[in-house]
Amino acid sequence: MKSDRVLTIGKSEIAYEIIDDEVIVINFSNGNYFSLVGTGVDIWELLAVGSTTSEIINALMHLYDIRYEDAEASVFQLCEALEKEGLIAEGLHQGDRSLDDIIMEMSACRDVTGEYTEPIFQKYTDMQDLVMIDPIHEVDDTGWPVTADSDKKSD
Repeated sequence: MKSDRVLTIGKSEIAYEIIDDEVIVINFSNGNYFSLVGTGVDIWELLAVGSTTSEIINALMHLYDIRYEDAEASVFQLCEALEKEGLIAEGLHQGDRSLDDIIMEMSACRDVTGEYTEPIFQKYTDMQDLVMIDPIHEVDDTGWPVTADSDKKSD
């Protein structure tokens, strides 16, 4: 993985919430949900503001006592897993920002203190049926749910 990639969160099919020191992510396209803890929360927040992978690595090194190689391995491993699950994809850089600006953006979201812990990423598939049964998945261009019968009538 290149260290200057910009990866962004898939906005249309992904919803997430940061609760305490955990990110809960739902992928509405397949019904899977995910948990990020440890520095996975930091990495997710930095992805959410459009940071490059090199900016994320530098931010982790600034916030925690961690070597470049270890930060890089953590970031690349997590980003590859997130990308494989369709939670992030190539995106646009959000502009030139200093490391201080990036740290301030992240710190504004939550209190970033403590010791470095590896990012932990867990996938859950036990609620796929419930998430996928939601009728909002069957919408037309106006955003209204469309049933199979209404599809046939419009043809």
